[in-house]
Amino acid sequence: MRLYYVVIGLLLLSYVYFFSLMGLENNPYYGDEYFYIKNAEAFSETGSLKASFTYSGRGSKIGEFDAHGPVYPLLYGGIGKLFGYDFQLISKVNLAILLLSLFLFILSMEKLSTKLIQIILILSSPFTLFYAFSLLPELIHLGGAIILYYLYESYHRSSRGRDLWILVSFILLLGLFRSTWLFALIGLVPFLWNGRRSLVLVLIFSIPILTWLLQTNFHEGVVNVFSEMKYWFGEGNWSVLFDTIFFNIKRNIYFLFTYSEGAFYAIWKIWLFVSLILGFLLIAKDKLVLSGILMLAVTFLFTLVFYKFYKWTEWRMMLPLTVFLNLRIIAAFPSQYYYKGLLIINGLAFLFLIPFQYELIQLRKNYQTKTISKDLVSHIKTLEQPLIQIDTLALTGFALEQLPVVNQKGQVIRYILPYYEMELKEASHFLEIQEGQLMMRSKNIRSQ
Repeated sequence: MRLYYVVIGLLLLSYVYFFSLMGLENNPYYGDEYFYIKNAEAFSETGSLKASFTYSGRGSKIGEFDAHGPVYPLLYGGIGKLFGYDFQLISKVNLAILLLSLFLFILSMEKLSTKLIQIILILSSPFTLFYAFSLLPELIHLGGAIILYYLYESYHRSSRGRDLWILVSFILLLGLFRSTWLFALIGLVPFLWNGRRSLVLVLIFSIPILTWLLQTNFHEGVVNVFSEMKYWFGEGNWSVLFDTIFFNIKRNIYFLFTYSEGAFYAIWKIWLFVSLILGFLLIAKDKLVLSGILMLAVTFLFTLVFYKFYKWTEWRMMLPLTVFLNLRIIAAFPSQYYYKGLLIINGLAFLFLIPFQYELIQLRKNYQTKTISKDLVSHIKTLEQPLIQIDTLALTGFALEQLPVVNQKGQVIRYILPYYEMELKEASHFLEIQEGQLMMRSKNIRSQ
């Protein structure tokens, strides 16, 4: 037992070290981070969920939200309304949700040793280490996986209808953050198969429909394999549609076994597959392991078909569910050697990520961006419902977080950030680089 406390202490010290290395400022580095911070800022200032930062200028079909949906601005911006908005708030909210989810281990009915091992699993996950120092919301999804496990375990113990509806409601809430969380409903099949098979059939047919409706209506479309398939489906060109699906599957399988972005990534993949194999070996012994396998397998197949998941950042959808499965294996088979192997593999990936994380934090700290002039900011605020397209060359190197999101009339200022080659809505103004500075150009008149 003492060893568990020592390991947890060492893991916490590693996080303290990286937080001290990062300092108090966590500025945006990845392109997606700008969307989270600026659209949350727009909601905190206007109460409107209409996205300020978009990829195409259109936003989603319903609500004109960005590609990440309406819930992140509602969460971050809503808290900002209460306590004052600063984009540093985002990483604090992400960490707070993860810590609250870890608190559930204290409430669980497991033995203390099991709880400590589960906490070690979470803290030693490279997923946790990497996203703890970014403005991306993946810690929310990790926290969501932990709470999901707690709710599934509660229903597994009680089989009460009340616990079932709490579980279903939470999955639907997670689905608003990321539509693929709706696949977690498939984990109910082992519990409902005996006696409620009609409900199982409803689940099987409703999950892909709900996922499709959420993704296509409440998220701005971007160029990826999913959007290609949607296009060819709409055109009725079935031969090209199936060729696209087959090619993407073949490419993903090839890169799955041949592509790596570092030792931590290769070990991470091994951890996922070992978790799956162990889960398949243990499904007959535990119903909740079967639930975890179903959720992870369906998400894996969905990613294999519809996304490019050979880059490690694209495994985001699968890793929280892998954590879910690991938590159950630890709890259901505490006296077996299974969980020790999973912890060792997970811990190795954590160790190999440390130098990469150190380098990444240095890149964040040393990332120099040019300040946007106060005159330009003031000018943008005077515009009447503008749609401003930012030059692709200006997407890096400028402090885009300084752009205003609300004009003098309290209306949302909308921007196009063309990270993807896609059809863009016609802009009313353009931000371009002239003589090393960002300058405003309208359709007809140039002005600074």
